[in-house]
Parts: sequence; C-alpha cells; structure tokens
Amino acid sequence: MEYIEALSEANGCFICGYIAEPERDKSNFVLWRTAKCLVVFNRFPYNNGHLLIAPTRHIEGLGEATDDELLELVKLCRDCQTALSAAISPHDFNIGMNFGR
Repeated sequence: MEYIEALSEANGCFICGYIAEPERDKSNFVLWRTAKCLVVFNRFPYNNGHLLIAPTRHIEGLGEATDDELLELVKLCRDCQTALSAAISPHDFNIGMNFGR
C-alpha cells in the first residue's frame, strides 16, 4: 500500500532518477546498464525474478524508440531470460510492456 499511495505523490519518472544516479545502482536494484537501456529488479515484484527493462532515453512509447533501442530492449529480454533460467529455473516467463504512469 505504501507504494501505491506514493504514486500520487511521485514527481517525475523513477527510471529517469535511476539513470541519473549510477552511484546508487545497488540501493536502486539496478542490475545492468548498457549503452541504451538498464535492467532493474522490481522493488515491488509480482513474482520472483520480476525485472524491469527500460530505455535510458525517456520516451512515451515504442513509436519514439530508435531501431537500436528496440533491438537492445529485445536482446536484454533474451539475456535476462537466459540468466533467470539459470538462476531460478522458472516454469515460464511473462513479458509485458507499460506505457505512461
């Protein structure tokens, strides 16, 4: 509930905050940074291994993403799936996309 209630108070994008503060990667659960994206353990996971993969450039939707950003996002999905398979052997994977708040 604390997380949900804080959404109405949030200023800006938390991912943009993480991008701007690489020195806080450990406390922000940032696992991986690439030239165009970052991978974050979800602070409030739905399931074990719930990761967030986001472009480092703030965009509103996929229509604004460059081909290089799209390729890197998909490659990170693949690489995260490989890492999670090795680490926790999940039965399946769900990949979703969120746009906006």
